[in-house]
Amino acid sequence: MTISALPAGDRQPPEGHKKSVANRVSGQKDSWCGAKKELCEPSLRVWTGEPEPTRLDTPIGFGDDGKDAPVGLPDLLSLFLSTSFIGSAPYRQRTANTVGNFLMSSQAETENLEEIFSPMQLRRHIRGLLDAGRSARTIRSHLSYLSGFCQFLIENGNLADNPCAKIKPPALERTAPVWLSDTECNELLRISRNAWIGPAIGLVLYTGIRVAELSRLEWRDVDFQGKTLMVRKSKSKRFRLVPLCRRAIVFLRWQRRKTGRFRWVCCARQGVRGGSFYVDRQASTTGLSTAFRPIRDQIPKFRELPDGTTGRAWHMLRHTFATRLAQRKAWPGNIQRFLGHSDYRMTERYIHLAQGYDADIEKLD
Repeated sequence: MTISALPAGDRQPPEGHKKSVANRVSGQKDSWCGAKKELCEPSLRVWTGEPEPTRLDTPIGFGDDGKDAPVGLPDLLSLFLSTSFIGSAPYRQRTANTVGNFLMSSQAETENLEEIFSPMQLRRHIRGLLDAGRSARTIRSHLSYLSGFCQFLIENGNLADNPCAKIKPPALERTAPVWLSDTECNELLRISRNAWIGPAIGLVLYTGIRVAELSRLEWRDVDFQGKTLMVRKSKSKRFRLVPLCRRAIVFLRWQRRKTGRFRWVCCARQGVRGGSFYVDRQASTTGLSTAFRPIRDQIPKFRELPDGTTGRAWHMLRHTFATRLAQRKAWPGNIQRFLGHSDYRMTERYIHLAQGYDADIEKLD
């Protein structure tokens, strides 16, 4: 099946949409042939939230006269975002972003979908990601998103088979988690005492919840009397109860003095001239990570993290929580339950870190 690009529209992405494909396209005026530029530019309507309504009124593959009608990738991306049952809405949006990046890196000078989404083009895209220093986990995510869109094309009769099934994803390296010592934890809590995310840092350090779970946490999920915290939506797609130790309760009460009148435990901050104030809106993971940056720069172990990965700083607190429990001989099953791991192998690495010296090694003598 062939595709036909729609005329480029004059709509622009919303101001401040820095990560949109539009900003990257505008800086590559001479890098594409005209056909590819016409192919990719209309798909920017997907990111502006303004799909082309006239094209979606026509069923895929048929015109008003019942004959074959050219269908563009902008139509398919818009249809994928609005009607597909593959994954959640954020997953479909990330898929559309990934497809846009793939089209930008593609060297296929054709309008044939089978050639655009070919194993050769996918391998070339992966090689470009590896050369750019992207991790194996990121590349596997890209393949997953592209595979979801290709599956959508198959269900709509636009592709015969899924080319991603022919690509072997890079193996994940099982690296040892990095955690903070007790001294570093105390230093972190001292530095963050006057920051608006100070109580949140202490809460993650003593509960091990993920930064995304922290962002979605509501006050109705906190049971001070029962000393538990409910994570309603987790990475494993299951809710869980996290017990609250004495220090975790102290940090929650500290946070309640700040945002107790709102719905969310970690509310967003609205900046004004001369300061900022809380608003009744959940703090985004990006906002929490940005607020962590000046704090993490004061701890040497945080400075070892790659640039632009402040989200890993929050995750290091989760590693610290699990490792400290393992060092104190907590039962591995409880550690797995507290962290919400669906696979015990994820928890096992913390147990290995805590084992240390074993007297049985002396039997070699």
